[in-house]
Amino acid sequence: MRIFILVCGLFLSFNVAAKCDQAEADKGMSLSMQQCASDMFEKSDAKLNKIYKGIIQDLKKQATESSEKEYAEAMIVDLKASQRDWVKFRDSECNRATGAHLPNAGRETQILYSLCPAKMTEERIKVLQAKCNEGDVLCVGY
Repeated sequence: MRIFILVCGLFLSFNVAAKCDQAEADKGMSLSMQQCASDMFEKSDAKLNKIYKGIIQDLKKQATESSEKEYAEAMIVDLKASQRDWVKFRDSECNRATGAHLPNAGRETQILYSLCPAKMTEERIKVLQAKCNEGDVLCVGY
């Protein structure tokens, strides 16, 4: 019961109920809630990948057109390493926070695990977009 309350609280804190079918969320733990959480992650992950690939593409363009070629190439290497490290951190943190990697993890745990990377991915999107807005990297259309 404690896990159920925790999952419901996380659903509300992640604003999942607003993004998912409220009637289904009101029914309690269900496969549709798990699917909704998975769908949220897939959407945020696709958005993150689009932004990330766009920044890499812009940096490559900057590297060929700029007098600061070495700087742009170094930014590409650093961003790729940062993104790889962030994905490892996200997955590790979500496993730690939810216990999804444990053998007795149930459906509630899987829903929590789906919510965690979705939330962290949305936060990563904000970080990358902020770098664009701050002018750290040349970002066109992000």
